[in-house]
Amino acid sequence: MNNRKIRSAVLGGLISLCFVGLLLKRVNLFDTWQTLRSIDARLLILPLLIAAPNYLLRALRWQLIFPRQARPGFWLTFRTFAIGTGSNNFVPGRAGDVARCVLISHDSSLAGSSLALATLAIEKVLDGLALLAIVLLAGVYLSPPNWLVKLEIAAMFGFGGALAVMYAIRFKTEWFLRRVRATLAAVHLSSWAKKATALFGSFNAGLHAVSSIAQMVCLTAITALIWITEAGLVWAIAKTLRLPLSLPYSMVVAAVLGLGLMIPAGPASIGTYEFFVVAAMGLAGIASGSALAYAVLLHAWVFVTTSVVGLACLAWAGLTLKQLTREEDSWADRAASAAARQAK
Repeated sequence: MNNRKIRSAVLGGLISLCFVGLLLKRVNLFDTWQTLRSIDARLLILPLLIAAPNYLLRALRWQLIFPRQARPGFWLTFRTFAIGTGSNNFVPGRAGDVARCVLISHDSSLAGSSLALATLAIEKVLDGLALLAIVLLAGVYLSPPNWLVKLEIAAMFGFGGALAVMYAIRFKTEWFLRRVRATLAAVHLSSWAKKATALFGSFNAGLHAVSSIAQMVCLTAITALIWITEAGLVWAIAKTLRLPLSLPYSMVVAAVLGLGLMIPAGPASIGTYEFFVVAAMGLAGIASGSALAYAVLLHAWVFVTTSVVGLACLAWAGLTLKQLTREEDSWADRAASAAARQAK
């Protein structure tokens, strides 16, 4: 492992351990075990029926974000999305998302992968805004605890800032690049100006893919369907443990979990996943011990299914996880070399 990966693994592991520690302070593990023993394994087929369209919808949305002239085929997009999602179970900091951008690129150039990264940014912002809307709406009907208010504020600043930057790159490109060059000059990094121009130029090409109101409406509708199916999955897993979780509260749990998973953590988001599920289940009046049992089952189910599908698609692509990691590292090296050549 190189230094970058070691630092990422250590930081992600520490974040996961912190959340595990916070979680164990508030949970009765005996209640957790008793709840897990009540599982009705026959009902685990129901989440499979819900997860399948969710995967297909996510792949379709990612495909439609690409510029029409560079849009990959659906099954290539699906395969690559599944590989990246499955890889997140084994690498820290959701590096699988970057890996799928590398794989989907039509070439290995800096510009090609940067365009794919732009589509990923659009995807994340669409998800983030949808989740923020759900949590804010829930706050109108619930008495939100302090942690939920803080999560809402952090999400608003995060996604508001991301939207502002994306708007500036998309519609105020020259103004934005001038500000970037001026900022780099102010901190004595003028040599990076050409690198930044190349990166943001290709990123801008990806943002131009969303070029009409009709396309935005389509992407918004697909995003809504994605999170409806996510809520359905949350509800279906609760049924296997006979927990009284309604569909509206399932939507809130899915939204809080989605926002929480945007915090970088260790592989498979161990710790952060369980922490935010338990916290969100508390809003529905479910005791922390039972909520942890539910979080463990939900996480295990998602881990197994995404890993199986991801590894199957990795074999479909003729790759191994080690080769995928090497491909990502190779792209990073080529990107750095290309940027260095542009700076000369």
